[in-house]
Amino acid sequence: ASEGGPASVASLDAIEAMPEAGSPRSAELTGVPGLRSRTIAGFKCGWFYLEHTSYVDVVRLVSYWQDLASALRESD
Repeated sequence: ASEGGPASVASLDAIEAMPEAGSPRSAELTGVPGLRSRTIAGFKCGWFYLEHTSYVDVVRLVSYWQDLASALRESD
């Protein structure tokens, strides 16, 4: 599990630096306006987040093997 640490942090750093670069496809799939995602290099999972004017709200880390809509619903 610790192998993913540096890649996970690098992905979060990239989101912080340029949140608009994340994929908007997850918003289309879930119906959650503004939801974006960014893959973690070397892993089949990604961060899902919402970009706001002054901050980024990281919603969840989801494996691409999971059903995205169900995984996000669990975080309510």
